[in-house]
Amino acid sequence: MENRLFARWHVPVTVKYTFPDAFSGEAHVDNISLGGVSFPLTQKSNISPGTSSVLRIRMPDSPRETVIFGEVIWLRKVDALKDVSYIVGIRFVKLDPFDMEKIITSLRTGSYFTPSSKNE
Repeated sequence: MENRLFARWHVPVTVKYTFPDAFSGEAHVDNISLGGVSFPLTQKSNISPGTSSVLRIRMPDSPRETVIFGEVIWLRKVDALKDVSYIVGIRFVKLDPFDMEKIITSLRTGSYFTPSSKNE
């Protein structure tokens, strides 16, 4: 039985990520919730559960990026799909209350969102 605190949603957004002392990049979000996000990576050098991250996500109905501080919770190797080698799960650690409200509003009202049924 799964113990999820938040529902997951597929969203048409890109995340800009930085893992300090490791690497940075951009990826399409796999799914997002009020507690975290997952997305593909092409590498995993120097990251593992507990690694800090800085994420920048712009929700489709927002004119500016939301900056979120997070922590790697899991990292899974996947069969190479083009350039994707890993999927990473990030837990939100620090998120401005205004930005949290923006995400909540987008998830509740955005017709472009679909609930995720993935068990990751």
